[in-house]
Amino acid sequence: MRYYATDLAALFSDNFAGFQFLSDRPFDVQFARMVRERQHVLNAEDLKLLDEFGRDLGTSDIDSQQRHIRLYIKLLTEQLDQAREDEQRKGRLYRLLPLSIGIAAAILLI
Repeated sequence: MRYYATDLAALFSDNFAGFQFLSDRPFDVQFARMVRERQHVLNAEDLKLLDEFGRDLGTSDIDSQQRHIRLYIKLLTEQLDQAREDEQRKGRLYRLLPLSIGIAAAILLI
């Protein structure tokens, strides 16, 4: 087992623009707060995954954490792919909706 002594708050503060992690507070609580502040752009599954990620990060040796991070990268990549598919599918609907309304209005006026 290998352990590394760098504080998670210091590591994450360098990489999360706009959110400062403090070393004197529990990392998981701060990470959960950071995720909640972005809940307007995340769905329930994203919030759940990120909450679990932050809660379990820093609780084991380096090798286990690397596996943990790889797992969550895979899970979040799947979520991103799904969101892109949803955006593409729903995007067509939002482009066709005004056209359909316009055609219906034209038919009613004729």
